[in-house]
Amino acid sequence: MMVGGVAGRRVAAALVVVLALWPACGCARVRQWREARASAAAAASASAADAAWYERLRNIVPDDVDVCGLMSAGDMEAILGQQLETITFSRHTYDEGRVALSCYLRLTAGTPYESFPTNTLEIMYDTRARERELMEEVNAFDGVSNARPVTAHGLEGEGAAYEFSSNYGLIWRYPDGYTIKFRMDKTHIASPEDPTDTFLIPLLQRITTTVHAAASGPPQGETVYPPRPTTPPATPTP
Repeated sequence: MMVGGVAGRRVAAALVVVLALWPACGCARVRQWREARASAAAAASASAADAAWYERLRNIVPDDVDVCGLMSAGDMEAILGQQLETITFSRHTYDEGRVALSCYLRLTAGTPYESFPTNTLEIMYDTRARERELMEEVNAFDGVSNARPVTAHGLEGEGAAYEFSSNYGLIWRYPDGYTIKFRMDKTHIASPEDPTDTFLIPLLQRITTTVHAAASGPPQGETVYPPRPTTPPATPTP
C-alpha cells in the first residue's frame, strides 16, 4: 500500500488554493480540531481522559499518510471533516489493461468538529460495459431510493446520487467508460444529512485527477493501514 508521506507532500501546496474555494469543505473546522488535538495531550490543565483521547486521535493516521494513492490523509480529512481510523486498499489489472481500485475508510465519529458523522466511506473505481443509461442502471439497484442525476462542475461525464436504507451513494460515469462509486454509511449519531453536495461531489472533483493513476500501479491485494497487530503463536506449555 502506498502509505508514505511523499505523495501527500507533493500535492499539499497545490491544494491550498483549491480547498479555499470550497466553502463546505470544513477547513477552518479541521484546523481548529487539529490544533486542539495537538495541544490537548500536552496541556497541563487537560484531564487525563481528554489527553489520552486526543493523543489517540493524533496517532491513528498521521496527516502525511497517503490514502490509496488519491491524496494525503490530512487533505482527505479536510474534505470529510472527520479523522481517518483505518485505510483498506487494493487494486487489480484485468484483460486489455483495464484497472480497478478499492479504497475503504473507517472514520472516527467522536471528534468534536464533525459535521456528518459516519463510520465508513468506500470508494470503488473500475470500468464496465455500458448497457443502459446511468439513471436506468441506478434505479435497477436493489433497495435504491431517491435516485437523481447530479452534476460536478468542470467534470465530463454523468452522475447520479441515491440512497439505500443504510447508505448514501454517488456514482460518476466518465466518457471513457470508467466509473467511480462512493458509498457512505448512515449513522444514528445525528439526524441524517445528505452528504452528496457537501462531501461526495467535492471529493469526486478532487480525486478525478489522481484515481486512474492510483489504480494503474502494480496489482495489490487488500492492505490495511495502520497494520493489524499480529498475535504471536502461543508458547507450548511444558
